[in-house]
Amino acid sequence: IDYSMIFKEPGLLCDLAESVSDYNLNTKTPIKSIDKFIAGINLISGKVTQVDELIDTAEIRIANIEPLENIFNFFKRIFPGQSDNLLWVASCDVYKLISENKTDFSKARDYSRYQEQKRFVDELFDNFSKSWKIVKPKVQSGKLVLKLPEATSLSNGERDLLCFLGSLIEARESLIGVNNILIVDEVFDYLDDGNLIACQYYITKFIEEYKKLGKIIFPIILTHLNPFYFKNYCFKNQHIHYLVTKHGKVDIDFKEMVLKRDVIKNTLSKYFLHYYPNEHNANDEFRSVGLSVKFCKNTDLYAYLVSQLDQYIKDQSFDPVAVCCSVRYLIEKYLYTKIEPADYKVEFIDKRGTKNKIDFADSLGINSPEIFYLLGILYNDTLHLSDKFDKVTPIAIKLENIAIRKLIAELHLITT
Repeated sequence: IDYSMIFKEPGLLCDLAESVSDYNLNTKTPIKSIDKFIAGINLISGKVTQVDELIDTAEIRIANIEPLENIFNFFKRIFPGQSDNLLWVASCDVYKLISENKTDFSKARDYSRYQEQKRFVDELFDNFSKSWKIVKPKVQSGKLVLKLPEATSLSNGERDLLCFLGSLIEARESLIGVNNILIVDEVFDYLDDGNLIACQYYITKFIEEYKKLGKIIFPIILTHLNPFYFKNYCFKNQHIHYLVTKHGKVDIDFKEMVLKRDVIKNTLSKYFLHYYPNEHNANDEFRSVGLSVKFCKNTDLYAYLVSQLDQYIKDQSFDPVAVCCSVRYLIEKYLYTKIEPADYKVEFIDKRGTKNKIDFADSLGINSPEIFYLLGILYNDTLHLSDKFDKVTPIAIKLENIAIRKLIAELHLITT
């Protein structure tokens, strides 16, 4: 095995150094065991494959020399598929090489760490500086120094991104194991869209950096943002866990109706999921697509929506999907009752989308409270549920927000 490349690649040399950093490699007993093992191998003749078959690693493994085992495990990551016997031989060779040249090895390790740090930092800031000014670390008095422009010349987003990069560099110096966890706590919550994407990109580069060294890093992102902000190529294999999962139970028949809104779109959209002033019975259509007839009358559905809103306001168990839909229902019903003459009422009902209905009412001189627009974030998300992703929990968490509760309570007062 040609392992000379390890001493030429700073990243690999640093990784090797970490494998033996806590041990005294000059102790006599391990050296004697290694010398005896190597001496036995030197007596074997033949081709590499023949020698490999005749090598007996039992004695060296029984010796339980921990740093030697660490070097062996390091080689296993670097040379996957190679014979364990040959890897043990290479491990013994490197063990002796390090133990006999500890001072030189320490110097090489320190310099490699510096090279690795500089390379990593340069790559991070190269991408940043291309889109702005020259922000790049420089060597001063044997140290790597990063000088930033005055704070007044930085935007908040640029400063946030620079601070994040600095934290990544600091984390890299600490996360030196084979398996590592990187916790990013609420950093993404305060970034604009551009820097949000940039930070995700840098974490991806961080992951790739560890993969090159045969290591694993698990980023854990703690955020108040909807996890679907991160559903992209950078984090395509993400796993979502909600720390707060308190919410009521969603009525299964109502949820199925929302999920199948596109199957009988004209009926559900016009008569059920938006306000409609007259009773409409869709019994036959519901049966034809396998929906329960529990809510086949729109008046029954409206009654359920209002009941769930009442329970929500009273801080009782509630159906989060129904509460959000009731917000839309109350807004549209309120505006409908304000519209005159009757011809405009028909035109209002035929408008697609709640915002368009609000805008139409405004054009008639009916001033809508600002909360009618603000609460759109609830009913728009709710009415696009999916069987593939949990969209109910984020909706329920929004409803637990104190400000949202206040807005919905105010809406209830205005419209009833």
